[in-house]
Amino acid sequence: MKKIVAILLPLTLLVSSVSCSQNSNNSSSSVSGQTAESSAETVAPDAGTGYTKGVSNDGVYVNEYAKIKINIPENLRVSSDKEVEDLGASSLTYYLDEKNHAFESGIIWDSWFASDMENMIIRFVNTKIAFPDKADASAEDVLEIFRERNEGSGVKYEDRTTVTLSGEEYLREVYSFEAGEFEPPYFNYMYTRKIDDDLVCLISVASTSTDSTPEKFEGMFE
Repeated sequence: MKKIVAILLPLTLLVSSVSCSQNSNNSSSSVSGQTAESSAETVAPDAGTGYTKGVSNDGVYVNEYAKIKINIPENLRVSSDKEVEDLGASSLTYYLDEKNHAFESGIIWDSWFASDMENMIIRFVNTKIAFPDKADASAEDVLEIFRERNEGSGVKYEDRTTVTLSGEEYLREVYSFEAGEFEPPYFNYMYTRKIDDDLVCLISVASTSTDSTPEKFEGMFE
């Protein structure tokens, strides 16, 4: 599980030695030695929101609340609710500084589809919890959190752009890890959209497949 979290979290979802280094830095920067548990209130991230969980049946994922429909390839296994819950719980212990822990505390872990070469995760960010000091956090603010985590890690970014998924506009971030032990490189695609006053939809993909492209992933959406 720790290896999976290391690959998925800086994303993603996110890569091990980079993340381990960041975790060490985050630990040393915790304010007055505060732990994750003592620096944030325990509030369910979906509390008071209109969120409803997505459903996966017969290779199709649907979330009526977010207006998403995805045809899941056969090579991607649908993770159980317990696996998704465990991954989310791991993220809370992975980042110990106040800012990043607040962000992770505001995430609703909805669904996770995985293979040996690819991971797709669908999450929703409660901006009122994830950004306690910013009244109107945006979809772009969510992407910036991950950019900050990846600083100094040899990540190659492409220009952000707007794409349409299931008839809705998302902000797309494309980047790859090409340094050190990552052979082949990890390709990462992140999509964010402000759903309502509370939640930002966050869809992320991490892949080591040389055939992986954003367009291939985006073609899964109806």
